[in-house]
Amino acid sequence: MPDETPSGLLHLRTWLPAELDERFSAWCDVHHLEQLAVPGFQRVRRFELERSAAAEPPRFLTVYDLDRLEVLQSEAYADYGRRSPGLPEFLQGHLRAARSEAWLVAGIPGVEGVTDGGRGLAHLFVPDGPELAEWFVDQGLPLLDACRGSSARLLRTASGEQIVMVEIEEVPQGLDPASLSLPVGHHPGVGWGLYRLAFLATADGAAGGSPAGAPGGGS
Repeated sequence: MPDETPSGLLHLRTWLPAELDERFSAWCDVHHLEQLAVPGFQRVRRFELERSAAAEPPRFLTVYDLDRLEVLQSEAYADYGRRSPGLPEFLQGHLRAARSEAWLVAGIPGVEGVTDGGRGLAHLFVPDGPELAEWFVDQGLPLLDACRGSSARLLRTASGEQIVMVEIEEVPQGLDPASLSLPVGHHPGVGWGLYRLAFLATADGAAGGSPAGAPGGGS
């Protein structure tokens, strides 16, 4: 991890049986706001899968924008963890989740910290392999054009995972995620996913709950 992180991201991928969506969504809405009360947490967004070219895409993504990754080593966050009851019983044994703590590598156009977002996200998760910075600089603008996106971020974790997120106003109906550019020599099973926004809240209370017109859903 670099000595200074210009911005941080807590990124969660979740797999869940569809029959638990409604109960999970209600629990997630409260859980998100509890975490957002921790100093240094700026915004939380939850996205639900619309379509994907990945081999085993998560059905839900949760993205917490942080001041810095060091927030996750703070006493306030540790205190939150001690107070949190964890997963409710109805989810235990039925939910699979993967957590990544990532820092910003590059943005197109230049972005830092919280970026303006619409009602959708094009998402690429690369678990290992070569650095994507050069590919991202070369392909970032074409990706924005293909997705009708407003901005894109490349993020990296200490374990070598790399994440590309393209902010889109709406998920284009005719866009095939398999048509979007992939890095050469990418990990088997890697593919773009298109997600729609299901929940949004910010630490200052400027937004909260499911945005107008957005479906429920959880992660």
